[in-house]
Amino acid sequence: MDYGPHKEYDTMTEPDKDNWGPAMTALPNDFWRACVLAYVESGGGSGRGVDKGYSSALRLAGYDGTDKGTNARAHQIFHDRRVLEAIQELVREEMKLGAPIAKRTLIDIMKTPGHKDQFNAAKAVLDRAGIVETVEIKKTVEHTMSPEMIHKVAVMAKSLGIDQRKLLGWRHAPAVDAEFTVVEPEVTLDTIPESLRRLLP
Repeated sequence: MDYGPHKEYDTMTEPDKDNWGPAMTALPNDFWRACVLAYVESGGGSGRGVDKGYSSALRLAGYDGTDKGTNARAHQIFHDRRVLEAIQELVREEMKLGAPIAKRTLIDIMKTPGHKDQFNAAKAVLDRAGIVETVEIKKTVEHTMSPEMIHKVAVMAKSLGIDQRKLLGWRHAPAVDAEFTVVEPEVTLDTIPESLRRLLP
């Protein structure tokens, strides 16, 4: 129940009542719904000073109180969570109605050669059409180990009889000291391919 004199809000027609969303339906009475409608339809009222358009919306909804009483009642109604949710519900519905206009504006900008936002509009149209830019990111991760850690892992691998390269990878496996002999292949005229023999003197 609402406290304070008011008359019916003119824009509250029967079809409106049939189409209320859950948030508008959850409001306690038609006067509260009228206040929400007045606030949204007036674009939030004047919004000057502490009023922020709340008192103006109450007056549009038919509230006939003193300025002080109207301001107090407006503050109470418009700071109620249910009213905030109802306002958002109505605004979302109205924004959906504006979608075709926004689409036409975007297409017009995209089709206007030399328009400063032509490129951005074209990208926006592609995004909304599901044709998005593919960005490939390649990352190189390098794992480093301190010489002390390499030594500990090498000792552990040796004690377990595991090839150090399996634990450390070939880059970190310690070099193996060994003696080696360079073996030169024996080359004779018979081992040289025919195609190269022709180049010999």
